[in-house]
Amino acid sequence: MRYNSKPANSNLCLTLTYGVSLWDWYLKGYLSREITYYKRLDELGVNITIISYGDSSDFLLKTLLGNIEIIPIYANKNKPKRSFQKALISIVWPILNYKRFNKIHVFKTNQVFGGWLPLILAALNKKKLFVRLGYEPLQNSIKAKNRKLSLALIWLTSFIVYRAADVILVTSPDI
Repeated sequence: MRYNSKPANSNLCLTLTYGVSLWDWYLKGYLSREITYYKRLDELGVNITIISYGDSSDFLLKTLLGNIEIIPIYANKNKPKRSFQKALISIVWPILNYKRFNKIHVFKTNQVFGGWLPLILAALNKKKLFVRLGYEPLQNSIKAKNRKLSLALIWLTSFIVYRAADVILVTSPDI
């Protein structure tokens, strides 16, 4: 479907899946495919911002992204090696930086895993949260027979993100 009208002053912020950077997308060959949709939105007048779990190496991809703003959360600091520290940063970072995103209209995530970052930004800025799913972590964790504590954390994350979402788009018939 094609839209001819240009959205007036629309601002969309995409947050990548927890732990994933634009550089990861590039190295795996996903970047051009994944970014096509957002470049088209940019052509229609939507300002796009991407928050990644990358470092300053994500800025090396700027020429491939055109007008899309890149915000790697580890651009000005070393990425911690411990999982607990990374998780804590993913919760604290949006709290410390939310005012930077006050002009964003919609926060979007493509996965529940890491959905707490855009959820926090959307809640603190009183904006919309759009969740797109092609993979449901709880169902897949149950099939994989993950530990009960892991299942409980995944259930809690899924419950909170789904409840907070203004829009949920499911792209897989398996969900």
